[in-house]
Amino acid sequence: MIFGYAIIKYKIFNLTSDPIMKKIMSTISDYIILMDKNFKILAVNHVVIETLAYNADEIIGKKFHVLFAFSKEEKDDKNNVILEKMKNYEINLKTKNGRRVPVLMSSSFMRNKTGEATNILLIGKDIGNVKNLREKLRQKEKILQLQTKIALSEKMASVGRLAGGIAHEINNPLTVTLGYAQLLLKNKDKTDPDYKKLKEIADQSVRCKMLIEKLTVFSRFSGSQLKEENINELIEMAINAVKSLTAGKSIKIVRKYNNKLPDILADRNQLVYAITNLLENACEAMEENSGVIEILTEKEDNFVKISIIDNGIGIKKDSVEVIFEPFFTTKTHKQAGLGLSMCYEIVKKHNGEMLCKSKPEKGSIFEIMLPLGLME
Repeated sequence: MIFGYAIIKYKIFNLTSDPIMKKIMSTISDYIILMDKNFKILAVNHVVIETLAYNADEIIGKKFHVLFAFSKEEKDDKNNVILEKMKNYEINLKTKNGRRVPVLMSSSFMRNKTGEATNILLIGKDIGNVKNLREKLRQKEKILQLQTKIALSEKMASVGRLAGGIAHEINNPLTVTLGYAQLLLKNKDKTDPDYKKLKEIADQSVRCKMLIEKLTVFSRFSGSQLKEENINELIEMAINAVKSLTAGKSIKIVRKYNNKLPDILADRNQLVYAITNLLENACEAMEENSGVIEILTEKEDNFVKISIIDNGIGIKKDSVEVIFEPFFTTKTHKQAGLGLSMCYEIVKKHNGEMLCKSKPEKGSIFEIMLPLGLME
């Protein structure tokens, strides 16, 4: 048996005795591993020896898995991984000291004249640099996302300081203006030429007061308002608040609640406001006043996750990137553009996260992640 194996090994390595073949083999930078049909290593090239730091006699004659760092899933089915999956398959080789070397590996059968498979040839390309580059790109993307969040948080904080500082000063004279306009309207007949002008003053004053009220959300949040709340109950309150938008329309709200969710610490009024705003947007996104809104609640790690999914008109990619910025709006009618930025700020002040995923003509998904632990 030992003699037979020596003959096989000699025949394989004899390929490199030819000067041309020897030159070719020495210039190949890929990993080459030759095995018999029982997965025993018969030969390897210089790249395997040099990179993995083995001596040839430490691996020749051994089962192939001595060279591989299989994942838990791959370990259970090592042979099939080699035979069936290895067509540009990412896998890790293993050096003598246990270091992992990522490679892109392919396998093929070598057959005799009768077509019988006699050997298995593995050829692998080192992709360590590629994986390092991928990781660097992922890290860069994470940094950019973090920088974007920080910039948005700073912008929100500026709006909050502005709102807290000027709301009172603006609100007082505005209240006087609105009061006198409404008083004069009572004494004017609708046919009077000044009636329309006074009505416009009153309407715009009301609009300004509503805008100021929205602005003060940024500066009004207080941890003392937090109580244990059931998120499904808060969502039901928000659904009730938008009933007028769905009445008489073919808009269906589908509830998919996890009824075993633990309570969270929340400011009830503000969180209901945020969810209501998202539902209002979903209703308004429905073309021809028909569509489906799905609301899902689930536990994900240490968070409660709320997903609001609609099949409306969707949002363009460039708009999704700035959707939570103050005063940005996709609506054609006059809006302050504060709704989603306020939702974002409310969620952030609950130590949560809010994401938007959308495709034009396909619909949108808004996800809210709220922590189960105590607030900071």
